[in-house]
Amino acid sequence: MAALSGPIGVCTGNCRMRCIVRFYCIALLLCGPAFGSGDDEAFVVLPVDEAFELSARRDGARIAIRFDVTDGHYLYRDRLSVLSGGKPVGLAALPEGVAKDDPYFGRVQVLPQGFGSTFADAGHGEFTVRYQGCAEAGFCYPPQEREFRIAAEDTSLHISRDPRSRPRSRPF
Repeated sequence: MAALSGPIGVCTGNCRMRCIVRFYCIALLLCGPAFGSGDDEAFVVLPVDEAFELSARRDGARIAIRFDVTDGHYLYRDRLSVLSGGKPVGLAALPEGVAKDDPYFGRVQVLPQGFGSTFADAGHGEFTVRYQGCAEAGFCYPPQEREFRIAAEDTSLHISRDPRSRPRSRPF
């Protein structure tokens, strides 16, 4: 144990570095909130179905889907896919997206606003939507999968929180 010289609690010699580290740690703990984002509100992680509300309806021989994306959130365009009849289907009129330098995936196209699209119903009203998104505050949701079943004569709106839709996180 190093001997202290001088008044009690004053660091000299070998313990000088420890005192400096302690000082900066205490300063960060005490002053950290003062140097925050400047927002009075803390970031709250929304449930995935609130951040990205997914709905679907029948439109003749096609299925129309719609994502409502909450402000401050975005979907990865290349992480959005639909399976109908167990096979991938192309989405019509999918927005191009906005270029973003993502810390996890590099340069990607993201969809920061709500959008809609349609696809041919090859699965008799049964289809799966896969997607992944993040909050601008830095929180990313795990990949999601939603299953829908819409009868041929049913043209009503179905929300992903519908009991016929099973939210399920899955790896891509």
